[in-house]
Amino acid sequence: MNNLHDKSLSISHVNIRSLSKNISELQLLYDHSLKFKFDIIALSEVWNVRNVNTLPLRDYTLEVNCRHGNERGGGVGAYIHNGLDYVPLNYNVAHTESLWLRINQEGFDKIVIGIIYRKPNTDIDQFTIVCLVF
Repeated sequence: MNNLHDKSLSISHVNIRSLSKNISELQLLYDHSLKFKFDIIALSEVWNVRNVNTLPLRDYTLEVNCRHGNERGGGVGAYIHNGLDYVPLNYNVAHTESLWLRINQEGFDKIVIGIIYRKPNTDIDQFTIVCLVF
């Protein structure tokens, strides 16, 4: 990992609007333009990712949760730096696509990161209630 100090965790977020279509731009930004390496690069609207191995980002592992079938849009993902120990968790939030990760970083008791994408035209009140209860 490339943290400023041992007890830090750096996260970036991008609404990628199709990871397959925009992987070159993401690689350009994170592999070549930014000097700082984030621990986690969270993504919303990854759309349908069929094979994570075809969408590499140097020094990162890709995790995704896409819509089922051929439904276009939505989906979430994260590039996790190879130096970060993590475990994917199986949590669901109604009316969303989400990806949950438990980070096992020395010096911290528990870190859980959730990347949540609320589908358009879903009832915002149901989403809020579910998230507050969750």
